[in-house]
This record gives sequence, C-alpha cells and structure tokens, in this order.
Amino acid sequence: MTQPKSDSSGRWFILAIIGVFVLGGLGVAIAVNQGGTDDVDNLAAVAPIEVAGDALPTMPQSVNITTSDTDPASGMKAPELVGTDFTGAEVSIKADGRPKVIFFLAHWCPHCQQEVPQVVRLSEDGSKPDGVDFYAVSTAVDASLANYPPARWLGNENWSFPIVRDNATSDAHEAYGQGGFPYTVYLDGDNNVLFRSAGALQPDVAIELWNLTAASAG
Repeated sequence: MTQPKSDSSGRWFILAIIGVFVLGGLGVAIAVNQGGTDDVDNLAAVAPIEVAGDALPTMPQSVNITTSDTDPASGMKAPELVGTDFTGAEVSIKADGRPKVIFFLAHWCPHCQQEVPQVVRLSEDGSKPDGVDFYAVSTAVDASLANYPPARWLGNENWSFPIVRDNATSDAHEAYGQGGFPYTVYLDGDNNVLFRSAGALQPDVAIELWNLTAASAG
C-alpha cells in the first residue's frame, strides 16, 4: 500500500516565508535601535507631523534654564504632537496624566552629541524617575551637515525612548519655542510647561530637573 505523501515540506516552506517577514521587521527595529546597518540610511529623516494647539512663546535667550519668573510659557499648555518614528510607527505627545521631558535634538549639534549619551547613561544607572516619560523630537535635519542621518546616530547611542520626526520646516520645534539645542521642555501631566532648558546640562542639574518634573504629578 502506497503511503500518502507528507505535506511537511509545504509547511516548512510556509514557515520559512513567515520567518522572513518576522526577521525583516526585527531587522528594521534593530537597525534603528543599534545602528550599524545600511538600512538605517534608507529611513526618511523627516516626516509630516500634526501640531495641535497654540505655539509657545520663544524661549528667552538670556537664561539656560527658565523659571516661572523668566519664562512667558510657564504654565501654558504645550501643543500636542502626533507624528511617526523612523520606522513609520505613530508616536503622540499628548496630555495623558504623565509628566514628560521632551528633548529636541539636531543631529549636527555637538552639544546634542554630548547630551544624548549622558541621558542614556543616567537612565541606565537608575537616575531617571519612573513617573516621567522621555521623548526625543529629531528636528532641524540637514543632510549636508555632520552626523547624518539622525536614525543612525540615535541608534548608535542606544536611545530607547520614543522618537518623533519633525517635518522639513521644523514645525514642532518652532511650536515649542525654538530654544537652542539641545532644547528640552518639561511638562506636567496636563502638558503644561514647568520649565525649559537650552544647551547641554551637567548630570546633577539634569537629574534635579527630571525629579522636579516627576514631583509635579503630586
């Protein structure tokens, strides 16, 4: 009696096809998070972004860290941002009850190149408060300047927090007050501005601002 043919080869073929798609998607994630592959260079550095709400006043240039006395934006509700990360996944920055620290980063900025690994290092050693969410907005992109593309840079630095791509005219950065890079905006859970900082910060100062942001949650 002739045994029926096994369909195992067909099943293995289907599983192999599925594996290709799964590993392909994983490869994109690894490329963004770790850098070092040519795929990162093919990811769009800018993308459309939705900005909802009134723009914040320009950050005063006379101070590096604002207070309620020096910042006209203090207490104002920051605009909501809805955009995408480098893989095209949607990322939104909205009032959700959680305080936030938003880092506006330019790939060509030497101070940003100092700040990003510091933020990563401090986060890894437990200095980031659990009650605060970190975001990066990749902005002011210029392919003719150093350290391009930003996806490769942030991936190589092991930046693990959500990233939003600003558009070609840097509308998100403009809406948040156009502070000098690295520009950081600290928000309470209702997206109200607590304070803003411009330029790289010393580690102890950064940690203090993060803790003050966390404390705003009550």
